[in-house]
Amino acid sequence: MNEAYHIRMLRCPYFSEKVSYLMKRNNVVVFKVRKDATKITIKKIIYKFFNIKVLRVHIINVKDKGRYYRNKHRCMTRKFWKKAYITLRSGKELKMISENKELL
Repeated sequence: MNEAYHIRMLRCPYFSEKVSYLMKRNNVVVFKVRKDATKITIKKIIYKFFNIKVLRVHIINVKDKGRYYRNKHRCMTRKFWKKAYITLRSGKELKMISENKELL
């Protein structure tokens, strides 16, 4: 696979209250990833681009939600997506996330 494919595998970092708690407590980073992402490829990508060894990766499929809009008289859904919980070794941080940690 080429480098552009690997860069697009990690879509964007994902932030929520649960994620900020996990970042402080367990050194976990969460990314939205492509649907075809696997644990092994995510581990390799983090090591290749950020030079950080990963302890473990958990991938969760976030299911699509159906929502009915009365004004439009139809039911619309969001597409499902994947979320990757990446546990880093103690003392290691991703540069782009550690710079904005005080905003969380």
